[in-house]
Amino acid sequence: MPERPITTRANRRDVLRSGAAAVGGGLLASAFAGGGLAAADDDSQTGGVGYISHSSYRKLTGEDDVDCVPDEDGWGGSFYVKRAAEDNDGDVGVSISVPDTCDGSEDERHVAHTVTADAPVELSGGPNGYGPWGQACGSWVFVGPGETLETDTMYRVTGVDGPETPAVCHEDVTATDGEGDPTGHPMDLVRISFERAPPGEQWTQNGKLSGYGGSVSIDGATAVLGPSNGGAAAVFALTDDGWTRDDELGVGDDIEGPPALSGDTVVFSGGEERQNRSVVVYTRTDGGWEREATLLPDGLDENARFGGSYDVDGDTLAVGAPEDPGDNEDNRGAVYVYERDGGEWTLETTLEDGREVNDTADGLGASVAVDGDTILAGAPYASYYDFGFSSVGGALVFTRSDGEWTQETFLRSDNPNNEDGQGSIVALDGDTAVLANPRAPSESNGVFAGAAWVFTREGSEWHHQQKVTPEGWGRNTFFAPAIDLEGDTLLAGSSTTNYSSDDRSGVAYVFTRDDSTWNQQVRLTAADRSSEDRFGDRFGSSVALEGELAFIGAPYDENPDDSDGSVYVFEQ
Repeated sequence: MPERPITTRANRRDVLRSGAAAVGGGLLASAFAGGGLAAADDDSQTGGVGYISHSSYRKLTGEDDVDCVPDEDGWGGSFYVKRAAEDNDGDVGVSISVPDTCDGSEDERHVAHTVTADAPVELSGGPNGYGPWGQACGSWVFVGPGETLETDTMYRVTGVDGPETPAVCHEDVTATDGEGDPTGHPMDLVRISFERAPPGEQWTQNGKLSGYGGSVSIDGATAVLGPSNGGAAAVFALTDDGWTRDDELGVGDDIEGPPALSGDTVVFSGGEERQNRSVVVYTRTDGGWEREATLLPDGLDENARFGGSYDVDGDTLAVGAPEDPGDNEDNRGAVYVYERDGGEWTLETTLEDGREVNDTADGLGASVAVDGDTILAGAPYASYYDFGFSSVGGALVFTRSDGEWTQETFLRSDNPNNEDGQGSIVALDGDTAVLANPRAPSESNGVFAGAAWVFTREGSEWHHQQKVTPEGWGRNTFFAPAIDLEGDTLLAGSSTTNYSSDDRSGVAYVFTRDDSTWNQQVRLTAADRSSEDRFGDRFGSSVALEGELAFIGAPYDENPDDSDGSVYVFEQ
């Protein structure tokens, strides 16, 4: 099949970043209390002092509404440096001349830089009465001698001088072009200090892969997307030209997503319209990708929901059947474990909850994750008998030693809530496990808030580390319908973009672990998101991490060729 270049890595520095530190207006207001300008702690290479128009400052901090930024807190207190500012003729050299203080000091020339909000915006046109681009998401930031602003870089505002009433000597200032002629309209200026956002917050959207649905799995230099609406899935390979379509899977076959990829193996669900669905395995050989196996065990209960979840790591494949009655009449759910030997897949064992407790792992296998000799299986309907809670959830950990699988422990947070549903979604990497549920309530009984619970292992002992939620978390957040974990980084989607307006275009969050604490680093949105997407795209419904890459699916994104679904590629 001919290759189709999607995006080039060489161009990624020309693409706007799609996320920034989530710094709300309330936090900025606290930081700026007292009105004095706090200089950045960093040197001129990472921070400094400059000017921005008063109207742009109000939009940056969320004091004024900003329709073109999917955040109720305006720009989020951050700005992205796109390039040196240009005048109406496209020439650089735009600048202003102002005194740093109003005590009669000599004016200094401050050079303009084109900046945007924390969501990418295509800028066009020249200066007018509403700022450089006639929209609330573009502005100029002016810096003086000795100060630097790096292009393609995100900065955070750390202080402000006179945010409400600009100094008299900073009122009605008009910029000039490279030839000294006035350009644009007079501005009231606000003096700000800023610092470069740390590397963990510097994420750039550098590609969009469309037409194969919104589900994705990635391993190394290979990504598998789809399938979409009963069509084919696509294999993309990372080449010198970027992510290029390498093959299609499932042409003429009946498969459904999401894909689960490990090395040269990818697994899908069969498309049968019944409670039990087969699991379809493809492998890559020298001649390309071939269908290797279709797995469906004999003797299944007709309502077991085999194939409801699956994951593969090397030659080990785990398949969930969350309604399987199993051998324990008081428990529902099982995990079927297959092993591959010489291209042949064999059912090795069936895992169930072997504990003799009241809080049985009901719904075991609703989600599964495999990493080496460990299987994590979610049980979101498990009760909490001592407290009378239902569907608190949890997960069972199974480990393999000398070819035998045994139950290691049952995971549940220290202070669960009724209907938490922990384990509806799971992720596993080494000695860290994450259980999530996008419909989990908040502590204030806000429904459908969503949450993720992190657990860590020392030896064979597991401990609850932290409950992870995004900033602005609450009712109808629908946080964590999809998660992925790699080392100290957690990527989680959320189907709600703006909680107050019920915007469902979708977002994703990057959390990082420092010692034993998880912190939100960045909030990612699609570069081409518009207000018309609020009921459709579901950006964040599928996520995948690989090193410094994040793939985020939007299954309902409508493409120019009328195909549905896209996957957005971000790079740190």
